[in-house]
Amino acid sequence: MAELRPSGAPGPTAPPAPGPTAPPAFASLFPPGLHAIYGECRRLYPDQPNPLQVTAIVKYWLGGPDPLDYVSMYRNVGSPSANIPEHWHYISFGLSDLYGDNRVHE
Repeated sequence: MAELRPSGAPGPTAPPAPGPTAPPAFASLFPPGLHAIYGECRRLYPDQPNPLQVTAIVKYWLGGPDPLDYVSMYRNVGSPSANIPEHWHYISFGLSDLYGDNRVHE
């Protein structure tokens, strides 16, 4: 459980997650909005390919109550020189057209 805490030692590394460098056939499985967000997260946090993530059981576009499809959590070690303490970086997925097909917004 220590690897889940911001001050804990990093956990084991996993194989690279799909992102901008993924083979085209595999990358096409990811909708454009998700692909863009995952790619940027991989760039910012290359050592965290499998972050903590929560998801809505029933997506908003399927009649669920939560407009966020996912929330990912990344450990950020901060920057002592910039006076930024260690913290968790929460990335929300939703409130936009993640899938590129207007299922949430026309």
